[in-house]
Amino acid sequence: MSQKPDRQRTAGGEGVGEAGSGRNEALFDLLASLGVEETVVERHFSEFEGPARNLLDWIQGHARICGIWGEIGYDGKPKGSPELSVLANGDLCPVEAVVQAEIGRESFLFEFSRKYSSDRLRVRVRTHPRNVQRIESILFQSWGHRVVVERRFRSLRSLCRLFQEVSSGFEGVTIRSDRSQGAPKLAMDPVLGLYPTDLQLEARKGASLFRFRFLGQSLSVECAWEAAAEVRELLETAEPPSDEEGAGPCAAVRVSEASWEDLGGMPEVERTMRDLIEYPLRNPEPYRRMGLAPSKGILLVGPAGTGKTTIAKILASQLDALFLSVSASDINSMWHGESEKNVARLFEDARRIASGGRLVVLFFDEIDGLRTNRDEMGAEGVTRRTFGELCREMDGLRQNTGIAVLAATNRFEDLDPALVRPGRFDRKIEIGLPAEAARAAILRIHLRKIPGSEKLAIEPLAAVTEGLSGAELAAICQRAAFLAIRRHATGCGVSLVDLRGFFLEGLFLEQEDLVCAVEEIRREKDPGSIR
Repeated sequence: MSQKPDRQRTAGGEGVGEAGSGRNEALFDLLASLGVEETVVERHFSEFEGPARNLLDWIQGHARICGIWGEIGYDGKPKGSPELSVLANGDLCPVEAVVQAEIGRESFLFEFSRKYSSDRLRVRVRTHPRNVQRIESILFQSWGHRVVVERRFRSLRSLCRLFQEVSSGFEGVTIRSDRSQGAPKLAMDPVLGLYPTDLQLEARKGASLFRFRFLGQSLSVECAWEAAAEVRELLETAEPPSDEEGAGPCAAVRVSEASWEDLGGMPEVERTMRDLIEYPLRNPEPYRRMGLAPSKGILLVGPAGTGKTTIAKILASQLDALFLSVSASDINSMWHGESEKNVARLFEDARRIASGGRLVVLFFDEIDGLRTNRDEMGAEGVTRRTFGELCREMDGLRQNTGIAVLAATNRFEDLDPALVRPGRFDRKIEIGLPAEAARAAILRIHLRKIPGSEKLAIEPLAAVTEGLSGAELAAICQRAAFLAIRRHATGCGVSLVDLRGFFLEGLFLEQEDLVCAVEEIRREKDPGSIR
């Protein structure tokens, strides 16, 4: 079942976006051209006390109040005495009131009215048409404005998990049918227990009111505008990206804390990655001003073991992003149509996570394993369809969506030119075997957590490890640590099993351990290199 991403809209069904703003501006221009001197902006709130109190507080703090009355008469003029209530904390809350206020040099008439039921508020604002956008902004940003966050759960287990959490973790829970007639509908699963199929659930958490509407595996949550982020986090927790029933070919994980300092001897690579992806995602404003956006796809090219995967993980850690790593074996399938579906699910998962406000690093390891060269695909339809789906997904991936796509390969010549053209993997970063200074930096990074003798000399070791990759240098440090343990146990006259307690005193890494480790790694890599 495909995953429907979160969608947020106003409780009244009105979208807030650039398209609507453009239509409003055209309407305002029309009203001005017709000589209309006054218009009315009306907004309904599903709650009464909170919106009324907060809007009155905003008026008192940002405007000069010129008068207050009870209602608007038939002649369009305010009259009568206002009806106000005093809350338990001493704040005033308008029940039926008309407030005349000046903001700057403009005049506004705010009309508060309790409508429909005791917990609903209608606000009307009378002003010149040129001020309508300002009023819309004031009403939208008020703390009582309500929005709706929608999601379709891909697994029944996640829906049950959320229903149980809300039922037990919220206050004042009431349940009724989501339809005008009939009783609430629930079902019983022998393993998962009770779960909703058609009902509405109202609950409070602190001072906030939430309305959950369950219909099948679809859910909409109406909440106050400022609580929308909390709702999205609740939904993400109920069905995390790494959920065991996820539809995608791999799971999203949160990478353990890592920094660019862990990338030894690659200052140019670090600078390029931060300039192309990290900085635009962390602070997009200056880039948007200059018409720039994060690169849609970056290809890391270099021999095996040179740190391509490490670079992607560091980027995810620095962005506090979820890390989606996929290889050819995760995508390729023997079943007809499954390979291209896996590609689509992968990007669908990435978009779903990003729609919830989380950044995503999507990493294709050894992308050449997808056989992404059409000259080598021949007439085999499976790989052609998979390649086509990958290209379509890259084309459909909009910039500034919170998704960074990286790929790694050590066989660049096997990639089809259509995949590395502008708009897809259009930036190529070559990562070669580390030079001597870089090897010394990599060794220091991997040795910093291993107790070592003060006599350790890194530079001579870096000089004799020419041609080794970063992964092989890391293996040297690990091998040296094992050799140090064996050497110390022999010196103490005990077995490795009995090497504990006070026998651990004096257990340090020595230069000879590193030298022996280098010889062993070189012998394994090239048996004829060590005589």
